[in-house]
Parts: sequence; structure tokens; C-alpha cells
Amino acid sequence: MIKKTFNRLYYAVSYWRIDDSLDSDKEKDSAILFNIYIFLLSVFFLIQSAFNIFFIGIYSNALLLFCISLFYCFCFLFLRDILMNRYCIILSFIALTFLVTFYSCYYGIKSGTFLYYFPLLLAVYLFFSSENDRLLIIFLTALILSNIYISAFSNFEIFDHNEKYESFGNYLLIVNISSVLILMFVNSYYFIQKREKYYITLYRNLYRKQQIENLSNELKRLKENLNKEAFSEETLKELIESVQLSDMIFIEKFNTAFPDFFEKLNAISSNSLNISDRKMCAMLKLGFTSKQIAIYTNSSIKSVEGKIYRLRKKLNLSSDVDSRVWFSAI
Repeated sequence: MIKKTFNRLYYAVSYWRIDDSLDSDKEKDSAILFNIYIFLLSVFFLIQSAFNIFFIGIYSNALLLFCISLFYCFCFLFLRDILMNRYCIILSFIALTFLVTFYSCYYGIKSGTFLYYFPLLLAVYLFFSSENDRLLIIFLTALILSNIYISAFSNFEIFDHNEKYESFGNYLLIVNISSVLILMFVNSYYFIQKREKYYITLYRNLYRKQQIENLSNELKRLKENLNKEAFSEETLKELIESVQLSDMIFIEKFNTAFPDFFEKLNAISSNSLNISDRKMCAMLKLGFTSKQIAIYTNSSIKSVEGKIYRLRKKLNLSSDVDSRVWFSAI
């Protein structure tokens, strides 16, 4: 239950305002990563401002954190495409580095605010390419590390320390440790997704070859799943082979085999289904798994699951409904 809830939240945040207009996997990965970080930043700044207001009261420092939280929330909802500009991301890293430095000294070392330096340092290598942005990575890494060492050397007293936080330091430390752990966990989850994509890409040709060699088994599976004697082996074979051709050819062949399928879906869907949506619906109708769809469509499993998630939203499917079972009944 917890895992399912986390996955739903993760995909809802990751694929916010991401559609098929982003052609390459690289563009989609960049947009997903940006969505995750900008959402987390808005949440963490909101938590920090709430802590300040609750324990200290409403004053300039708390209001600043709250305004920053609103800014990132607004960016997540409306300005993502603008702020994904390379220079905006660089400015964000610089601004966040100095913010961490200021609040580390303002709250004091016991608050644990300096811990945010480390996920910030890791994020540099996620957002920029070590091949194309080597000098930029060196600059940002040097900037963050210099702030860490300068702050540590001064015992986090570059700026005036606010003594009001002494009695609440332990609570703030817990908040900061929890926030940093969440950031590290999300980073790890993202790396797992990237690794999965790498192996799928590496072995995709082998999988496809195996699928073609085992075409007879695939035909047998389809016959059992569809449970229709009307389909000849030749019809099913053409249908499977057309999956790897153009989307329109596959959809035309599928529509010939299931003439009422798309009409029923259009009646159910709250939004019109594009060609990519129709192909996904057709493959789910044929009982393909996410892994098989990824192989046949030359995509990553993460990309396929994202498309299925958006498709389920269009069709208003509840979380407890299995996609393949639901489509097989249409």
C-alpha cells in the first residue's frame, strides 16, 4: 500500500505537464528530474517556514522562506519550461548554495542545515553532463565546497547567529535530517530508474530477437488471452509484426481486428486519445506487459509506465483496477 502510494505520487510529480511533445528520452529525463527537484524544494522551504512560524513567530526570516516556497510551487505549476533554461538552472544552484550558507550560520551548526550542501552537490552531477559541462561542473562543485569549508572554518558564524533557535535546535535538526534523507532517497530511486533504462537499452536488441524467435509462443499467448476463434494465426502474426512498424499501420490492422474498440474508449475517455494513446491501449488489450511494450516500441520501462499512468487518468481508472484486465474486457 505504501509502495503503491509512493509510486503514484512519484509519477504524478515526475510527469507533471509532460506529454508526447518531448521527443527524446533525454528531454523527458531532464523534465522529470526538474519536476522532482522543484517540487521537493517547494515542500522543504514550506516546512522550514512553518517551523519558523510555529516556534518563533511571523517575522522576516519566516516570511522569506514562505515566499521562496510559493515561488518554487508557482514554478512547478506554471513556469517549468521557462526555468529549465540552462542559465536559470545555474543561477538556481548559485542562489541555493548561498541560501544554505546563510541559514547554516543563522541557525547554527547544531541545526544541521549544512547537510543540504551534500544533496546539492550531488544534484550538480544529475543536472549537468560530465562530457559537455565539465567546466561548469568544476565551477559549481568548487563553489559549494568552498562554502562548506569556509562555513566550517568559521564554525558557521560568518553571519550573526540567532540565539532564539538554541532551545529549538534539536527539532530543527530532526526536520533537516529527515528532509535530506528524503532527498537522498529520491535521488537513489531516480538512479535506479536510470539504471533500469540503461540495461533495457543495452539488451533491447537481444530481447527483440528473442521475441521474434519465439513468435509462435506469442501467437499462442494471444490466442489464449483473446479467447476468440475468429482470429487466424496469420492475422495475429501480422498484428504482432506491425507493432514495430509505424503507429498508423499497427492501429489500422488492430482496428480491423477490433472494429469497436476505439469507439468504446472514446466514449469513456474524458479527453481525446491521440495516436500514441491508441497504440498503448491496443497493446494493453493484447495483453502486453510494460516490459514487452518497452521492447516493441523501443522505449524504456519508465517511459512506458509514465504513458500508462497518463492514459489511466484520461480514462478515469481507479488505482485498484489492473490495466490489462480492464482493457481485455473492452
